[in-house]
Amino acid sequence: MNKADFTTYLSSLAQPALAFAAPLVVALVFSLFSSPGIRGWRNLGILGCYLVLVGCFFAFGWRRTLGAWLVYGLMSGMLYFAYELVTHRRSTDPDQPKPTLFTIVNGLFLWPIMAPEAVEYSLAELGVLGSAPESTIDGSTSGGPASDAGAAHEEPERRDEKHPGQP
Repeated sequence: MNKADFTTYLSSLAQPALAFAAPLVVALVFSLFSSPGIRGWRNLGILGCYLVLVGCFFAFGWRRTLGAWLVYGLMSGMLYFAYELVTHRRSTDPDQPKPTLFTIVNGLFLWPIMAPEAVEYSLAELGVLGSAPESTIDGSTSGGPASDAGAAHEEPERRDEKHPGQP
């Protein structure tokens, strides 16, 4: 393959790449919210990337589709690896595992999941986003910017006390 053919092939990847961009943007936008109800919508963007993959195989052919998929995969794998490397360097925990290049290989298959996470985690590490709330067993949330504000701790309501209007 000569240089002109390779350049033509790269430019032909633009259509499937744009098709993948729409659900990826949905996943990225909804992953920036800390509310679990809103964050859940990012799963539709992730699922949309895999559905677009199937549609692109029929619309653009397997070579163009696979080429665009691999470009996104390599980029998100390298972004996630960079995030892991930076957090490993900043960490004082000696038991934290070192990042591996296998993360980039995972990106080839799992980029719709890894790309929003890498952006979200990087922005949280930079202080742009607050930490995401961690869901607890009872469905309440803990962590995140609201809990760090020093909100007053309220005692849970006692069940054995009678309230007005109760028999």
